[in-house]
Parts: sequence; C-alpha cells; structure tokens
Amino acid sequence: MTWFLLISCIDYALEGQEPDPPAPATEQGEPAIEVQPSSVDFGRLSLGDDAVEIVTVANRGEADLDLLGLTLEDASAAFAMSALDSLLLGPDQETSFAVTFSPDAYGAVQASVAVESLDPDDPWVAVELSGDTLEPALALTPGHHDFGALDQGALDTVTLTLENQGEAAATVSAWSFVSTSEAELWLDPTHDLEGLVLDAGATTTVQVHYQPTDEVPDEATLLVDSDDPANPQVSASLTGTGLAPPVYDYAVDLLITADDSWRGWIDGAAISAPNQDSWSYTDTLSWTLQSGTHVLAIHARDTASVISGLNAVLWVDGVREVRTGDGDWILTTTMPDKAWVTDTYDDSAWSTAVVCSDASIWGTYWPADFIAEGAQWVWWTADCSNLKEAWFRLVLELP
Repeated sequence: MTWFLLISCIDYALEGQEPDPPAPATEQGEPAIEVQPSSVDFGRLSLGDDAVEIVTVANRGEADLDLLGLTLEDASAAFAMSALDSLLLGPDQETSFAVTFSPDAYGAVQASVAVESLDPDDPWVAVELSGDTLEPALALTPGHHDFGALDQGALDTVTLTLENQGEAAATVSAWSFVSTSEAELWLDPTHDLEGLVLDAGATTTVQVHYQPTDEVPDEATLLVDSDDPANPQVSASLTGTGLAPPVYDYAVDLLITADDSWRGWIDGAAISAPNQDSWSYTDTLSWTLQSGTHVLAIHARDTASVISGLNAVLWVDGVREVRTGDGDWILTTTMPDKAWVTDTYDDSAWSTAVVCSDASIWGTYWPADFIAEGAQWVWWTADCSNLKEAWFRLVLELP
C-alpha cells in the first residue's frame, strides 16, 4: 500500500498538474502629447494688418500630462503668442494658445513655437510658423521719351504714368526732376508727388514740357522713390534737341539822302554811293541779306550850315518796311566808339530821331521819291537848325 501511493505522487508531478503561478501587477499608463496643427501658414497680409490662428495641445495618453510652457523663436518679431489656457491635462483633455502674425516689414518670414511638456517620448513639440506680405510694385511709363528735333520755340508735351502694379498701397517718399535746361525741358509745376499714396492698381500722371530755344541737345530725368521693396526707385529719361532756324535770303533796297552828306555801313562793312555828298540827289543801294539781325549805320554831316537832316526808305523783298519819321531810327550827337556799326553795340542811351517840323525849308529840292513814300527828314531837334553831325542806327530783324 505504501508503495502504491508513492507511485501516484510521482505520476502527478510528471503530468504537470501543479498550481498556476500568481498573476503580475497591472502596468501604470503614460501621458502622450498631441499638437495640432503642426505648422501654420498665415499667407500674405498687408503691412499693419494681422491674423490669428489657434493651436490645440491635447493629452492622448493614460496619465496626466504636465505642460511646462511655450518658447517662441522669431528673428523677425512678426509673430506673437498667448499663454496656454492650462498647464495640466488629464487623459483626453485639451488646451490651446493663439498665434498672431503682424508684419511690419515686407518679405516672407518664418518662426517656430516649441511646446515643452513631461511627455517622456516627446518633451519638445515644434509648430512651424510662416507668413508673407502683400507688396507694392511701382512702374513709371514710358521709361524713355525722345521729343526728337523740334523747331526752336515749338512746344511739345509728354504724359508720364506712375502706376502701382502691386497688391498693396505704395507711398512716394521722395522725387526729383533733373534737367540740363529747365527753361527748355521742365516738369509741369502743378505736379507734386511728395507723400503720394497709390492704392493697388491706382495710377497718377505727370506732364513734361519741351520748348527748345537753341540747337544744344537737352536731357532730363524724373526719379521717384517709394516703399516698393523690389524696386525702391523708378525713373524716366527724356531727350530732345532744337532745330537750327531756317535761313532765308532777302532782297533789301535802301533809298537815302542826307543834308549835306553821309557815310554808311551795313553789318560793319562800309557802303558808299555816287550822290552821298549831295543832299538834293538820292542814292539807291541793294543787298541780299539772310535771316538774322542786321545793322544799318549812317553818319550824317552838315557842311553848308543851312539846315540838317536824314531821309531814307528801306524795302524788304519789295515791301516797304522802314522810313524815316516812323520812329525806327535812333541817333546820338556824340561820336560813338568804333563798335557802333555792329549789332553787339549797346545803343540803349541813344534817342529816337525827331521829325523836322518844316519841310518847306528844303524847297523844291526835296526829292519827290521820298514824298511819295511818306518819308520825312529827321534830326535830333524838330527845327533841324542844330547843325554839324549825327550818328544814326537802324536795327533790322529778318526772320
């Protein structure tokens, strides 16, 4: 009997019928952070505007999550953030913070916010931030304008257009107009661009005038400075030149006599005639003169000590232009310097030749051709009794 029981105990042990081991203790859960969204793109804003986005922080674990705070890394200073609503999150609890984008300078910027917690797997979670700005884009057209060759004195005008082709308002900070001859090539003074604000798509115009007075080429440049970041200065150049005035030939005829004699010069060159020493006979002289200023200079002398005077008529291309007595001749009674026969001489102190009041004193010898043309004797006094000599000048402008 004793032997049988011993065998039974051994069989039980061999067949694995011993008790199960005790169960292990239950594992404690961990927190798990989740941040949404992982990146924020604010798009493009105008300077001075702002935009706000909300970032959510959640605990998706099985234990409480301690949040330690937020760290903003932003070299541009365009972003700002609020504080977390809560620093302790139970399982499946959420909190949030706000991120604001407020650009004060043009251009794209980037930054990041780091969320720090006691999550054993992700103690730092980053949210990437980005934003850009709407920008102005100024254009000045046409960029160059050539007035070409204009007749001197002719006026031409061009209109320049300043346009904001960008997406944000543009402000003109400074402008200038530089011309080689502001008397000939100038900006219309009614236009002042200082501080001008052009909204996106807006335009303004300015006018530039050109009126050449000589044959020297003229140039000008309009410069406009603004807050356009890509093109802070726009410009337009303008050029032009004056044409030489046309030159024409004119047939000039002079009928002249003096009491008692005369000596003459045309443009500084001496002239003479057969009857220049006889007051009762006339002389006719003819020239071909070109466009410009011409001076006819006559020195009249009295030799007979009776009466004095000058009488003359001048035709241009067959048309009477000047006759004595009309007030075109000027004179002096003091001998001038030798330059008096040229057009550069200053005759501003000379006097207008005076009509002799009594034509009868010349008797029947007063040439009839002068009477027919209405020319009268002139001297420095109306009675023409002051004898001796006088110097006369007639300035003739031929177009």
